[in-house]
Amino acid sequence: MKCLFFLLVPVVLSAAEIIVPTSTSLTTGDAYFAAANVTNGSGLSASPNISNYQDVTHAAANGSTAWTTTAPGGGSADYFNFGPDPTFLFHFDKTHEFSDLVYWGYHFENPNGNEGKSFRLEFSNDDGVTFGAPIEVVSPAISTSASTTLNLGNIHSGNTIRLTIFDNWFEGFGGGDRVGIGEFRFLGE
Repeated sequence: MKCLFFLLVPVVLSAAEIIVPTSTSLTTGDAYFAAANVTNGSGLSASPNISNYQDVTHAAANGSTAWTTTAPGGGSADYFNFGPDPTFLFHFDKTHEFSDLVYWGYHFENPNGNEGKSFRLEFSNDDGVTFGAPIEVVSPAISTSASTTLNLGNIHSGNTIRLTIFDNWFEGFGGGDRVGIGEFRFLGE
């Protein structure tokens, strides 16, 4: 009997860059703070590029710097017991090869349970008509103003990404009655 073993090693692109969607829409869920804030650069300390994105910080969340849902279950309930999983649709200027999700969390100068924790991404090469199999990534820790980079485990091609947030940090932190994010970017080429 033969046994095959595979070593999973993250794929690194040779000419990685920060990729910003050309348009963003919220297709499921609602917006207490505007959905456009997740890609418009509001709240970022500088325009992120491949050499500085890990040093770029995000200002405290407010209506002009971040996105958040309403609190459908009230101020002390877990959003995901009452609201739909928020879903964003990101369109890009061309087909890219994506390797990582970069995001800045939702905070009020302190860790906040509203911050998105678990993400499902689906990639499309036909402007969102059809999508490939979803992948899921989970943030290892809640952030404050710094970026978090989540490796996608492989290179994924697309000109459209559907991103669904399916959990927040309700447990152990203030908040969690909403879902929020400061900013999204992608690494790829």
